[in-house]
Amino acid sequence: MTKRQISLAWEHVQAQQRRARRERITDVNAAYAGGNSMTTLLKDLK
Repeated sequence: MTKRQISLAWEHVQAQQRRARRERITDVNAAYAGGNSMTTLLKDLK
């Protein structure tokens, strides 16, 4: 993976976490969802 792919993946996770906070989901759920999407995204990019 390139550094660019990693930074794009990270931006995607942060955007999801911000959206989760806006919807007043608990931080634990937001972090969990972010971690899951990051893992999925990294698998997809390989």
